[in-house]
Amino acid sequence: MQLFKHLGVMIVCGIALLACNSGSNTTSSNSPFQPTTITLPSGTTITIPSTNLYVPHNQTLQVPITIVGGNLASGESLVILANSERQSQDAITSSSLQESLNYTDTPFTSISPTVISVSPHVTDTVYLDIDDSNGTTGSYSISLTVKDVNTDAIYVHKQKLLYYIVKHTCSTSELHSCNKTNCYAYVSPARTSVNQDGHIQYSAIAIKPDSYDNCFADITQQTAWSSTVENIASIDESGQITPINLGDTLINAGSNTYNINYLWSQSSELTVMPSVPFPEGYGNVSITDLSDVTYSCRNGFNKPIYLMLNNATGILGQVVSGNAELDGYLLHVDHSDIPIRIGENGYGEGLAFFAGHPFVLNITDCQKNKSYPTTISYGATINGYKYPNTVVYIKVID
Repeated sequence: MQLFKHLGVMIVCGIALLACNSGSNTTSSNSPFQPTTITLPSGTTITIPSTNLYVPHNQTLQVPITIVGGNLASGESLVILANSERQSQDAITSSSLQESLNYTDTPFTSISPTVISVSPHVTDTVYLDIDDSNGTTGSYSISLTVKDVNTDAIYVHKQKLLYYIVKHTCSTSELHSCNKTNCYAYVSPARTSVNQDGHIQYSAIAIKPDSYDNCFADITQQTAWSSTVENIASIDESGQITPINLGDTLINAGSNTYNINYLWSQSSELTVMPSVPFPEGYGNVSITDLSDVTYSCRNGFNKPIYLMLNNATGILGQVVSGNAELDGYLLHVDHSDIPIRIGENGYGEGLAFFAGHPFVLNITDCQKNKSYPTTISYGATINGYKYPNTVVYIKVID
């Protein structure tokens, strides 16, 4: 089971001499349960569950994006990019959309992983995260763009996805009036891991989007929780996880009080990791010397960045799963499951970020805020053991 986490930036047609092409797009009606699908020329489809999303204030909504490789998708590597825009007050009551120049109160959107390798007819899932911890109540839209890394072709999804930050808390009577066609709930986290001696609190948030005042409510205590593999991890009636053995399980949720559709993350993926010290002979993870590596607001990295593993004499010939996270102003990219194959000399390396990628596409805003720290955090996992994460800084230029 692969765990993916967050990527978030915007792409603009024409940046860095990349050609813009439009794949065929099919968009559903505005029902919160109907999907939006983007179809690329390769036949690969990218499906998002909803064109109208409702996000509770000060919460993160994790929305799964399903990717199915088409007939011509062999070797296709995709980057999906998202940008969140605030709508004007008029746009709440009309169809017109206006982009705001003020990003300070715009929720953060991200998609993971950095690069998605697509195979014909193979299905994969990544998550769109809408984080309202810094946002404000109101009406927003998301612009989606897909880049094929192999060909540099860019496919712009023409129709923006609408979503709303709701602040009103549902009353008991509103919740009791719910049915599975007008209320839904999602479970958080949708994918996560926990150490064998750790704990995780799951939550369930109900949304009622069809009333005059859209509302949400924490229904964690009114949710029936279960684990599909109880000898891996158990979960109590309050949503608290107790890890037991190493491995994977699904955390299932259902309402035992309200007639609500548990949408999208009803079966959340959980991996239990070891909590024992890291064994000798597994070596040390390092990263490309960043002394001469810079990040440009306009052009991305000037050099590729590699994850490296040294002195791993105890795991010769095995593959270490690396992870790297790039974090800066208006920039957050997670790259999970980077393969690092250990050679006979105990050394291996894997590409974390290639030169020129990713692009920060709001160039002006990046340049204005380049004094904000930009960091790369990296680590790895092998045989269930997790290397500790290390954080380093890189220089941002115009």
